[in-house]
Amino acid sequence: MVGRWRGTPHCMASSSRSPNRTLRAHLAASPPHVSLKKALRAMIVALRAAARLPGAVRHPLAGRGDLERVLQTEVDKDPVALEAIKSDLRRVLQEPQNASAHARSAADGLLAQVPRVLAADTDCTVHLENRPPQMSDRLARLLLGSESFTMPADAAARAVHRLHGLEVGGYALSVRVSVPDGWRLPSIPRSARMDRGRWGRQAPWLDHLDEVGRASLTPRILAERMARLAADVGERVVDACCGCGGNTVGFAAAGRTVVAWELDASRAELARRNVRAHDVTKRVTIHTGSVEAALCTDLQPTDLLFIDPPWLPDGNHRVDTFETMFRAFPVLVDTMKVHGPVMLKLPRAFHVDSLPGGARAWTLRYEVGRRTTGDAGVVRMITALRSVVPSSMDNR
Repeated sequence: MVGRWRGTPHCMASSSRSPNRTLRAHLAASPPHVSLKKALRAMIVALRAAARLPGAVRHPLAGRGDLERVLQTEVDKDPVALEAIKSDLRRVLQEPQNASAHARSAADGLLAQVPRVLAADTDCTVHLENRPPQMSDRLARLLLGSESFTMPADAAARAVHRLHGLEVGGYALSVRVSVPDGWRLPSIPRSARMDRGRWGRQAPWLDHLDEVGRASLTPRILAERMARLAADVGERVVDACCGCGGNTVGFAAAGRTVVAWELDASRAELARRNVRAHDVTKRVTIHTGSVEAALCTDLQPTDLLFIDPPWLPDGNHRVDTFETMFRAFPVLVDTMKVHGPVMLKLPRAFHVDSLPGGARAWTLRYEVGRRTTGDAGVVRMITALRSVVPSSMDNR
């Protein structure tokens, strides 16, 4: 049965029950009247005092953090149970000689109102839904961090935290976890609550970089993947926005002849230094200036046009479309309408359906990192490759 993992905004699951308020809100609105803040504080004090007795076991709600998580859980309203809990809380304040007994009764009542926590090693079925076009099951499993769609409850909780609602290809991913009614996934440790979609930590693989180049450099493993993907597409490669030369070097190292353009003169010089450092100067020519001025004369029909439009890693969180990303490059846009072999390097959140001819006209690769850098389950960017102009665009 599919159940809801309550107490977190990141879970996606279905349930016949429809909670609409937190346990704290239900308690505050239920009789009898008592200062909830004062009573809960007294309950914790009494539970901790009882835990210090010989042979006693500490109650699960004797900690403020654990109590707060329970109070913030969304639950269905149970008027009878809520009134009993409030009565016990009031007695904790009114009958200090029996505070421990009333505190335990109130705490047990609170626990009974929320789903029980699955053991960390309990197997759960996890589904990654609302995927962007051409995201395979294999990649979905890689992002989830499992060889199958079944994983332990603690791993499922981490997957929900990392992926649910994350924008990839213009689609907000949805993680659905099957759990029994009355149960929820365990909370993830604070150490695992990292920035979702965090890029791995690794030293730049090019030596000559400025600040922009350091932030936008294509990781070496991805530059090599892109070169392999386009190995049989086109003859020369025309790199329209080469920056400090990461992809230029990647294509040249794979044996391709590359003509690269960079508008910024200092960055173009850094690219030349990187080309020399990697011993691919015989296959690379770097021009300073705008590629748009040279497209009509220099771009051959058999050339692969590679475009890495300006964007930085923080752009991964903003959903860009083809129109918004290429607004400053009208000549490039017109060229793509009539030129066949084109490869684009795009941010993770880019809306792939906005590509010319739609996503179906392109081969899409959702590029992930690697385990050694800690980002094997992170989509870092999107590669879009088109070998020919779709017939639907030929007549434009």
